[in-house]
Amino acid sequence: MDLEAEALIAQQGSIAAGDFVRQNVANNSSRPQYKDLPDIDEDAEYWKYIMRREMQEVIPGLYLGPYAAASKSKLSHLKECGITHIVCIRHLVERNVIRPMHDGHFVYLVLEMGEDSNVSLIPYCNRVIKFIDGCFEAGGKILIHSNSGINRSAALVAGYIMATYGVSVRKALAFVQKKRFAANPNGWFIEQLKEYEAVCQAMHVEHPLPQDGETSRPPARKRKMVDISDDNVKFDDNGNVDMN
Repeated sequence: MDLEAEALIAQQGSIAAGDFVRQNVANNSSRPQYKDLPDIDEDAEYWKYIMRREMQEVIPGLYLGPYAAASKSKLSHLKECGITHIVCIRHLVERNVIRPMHDGHFVYLVLEMGEDSNVSLIPYCNRVIKFIDGCFEAGGKILIHSNSGINRSAALVAGYIMATYGVSVRKALAFVQKKRFAANPNGWFIEQLKEYEAVCQAMHVEHPLPQDGETSRPPARKRKMVDISDDNVKFDDNGNVDMN
């Protein structure tokens, strides 16, 4: 089955969450024990609105951002940052706008992924984790982007942090938002990340995730939030906002 067909099956909800949990546990019981989550830099740069158009390093070697960060004009910057792999997340209707711009320069994983309640997030998490792990094993660095780097890509990065560092949904989202303040997965994705938390627990029964009475949202943040509901914003090939 090719990647696009597999993504469509997942998007249509053909893979039940419970079935995928059982399959995932059976196939990944040998995953290494949790790593230590990197410390948060409390002196990080104050968040500015324009930073939504840029990528931020969430953990060493893993960047999260919008499509603008991977546009044609950003090739030299991506090279300077040491990027070797890119996950490009787009809806089927975005395929003519959101697409790999640097074939031959980076290893791409393209995911056809919507953002409504019919999308099954967990299968995508599993694929992205394998891709990130492969990148790191090869000594590379990776950028994960969707259209605006707010919803889909942020949810997948949170899933990676949960699976790799053994933290809860609440802590993973709070950590991602400390690095990229605009990150704001929708409620449907957060509910599925709660299911993914159970997957991580089952894979690491000797190291259960912390049970701290989390809610579905991360704690309040100190920095002032600006309007971040722009996952429908479109960019042209150079990363500029398309006003058409």
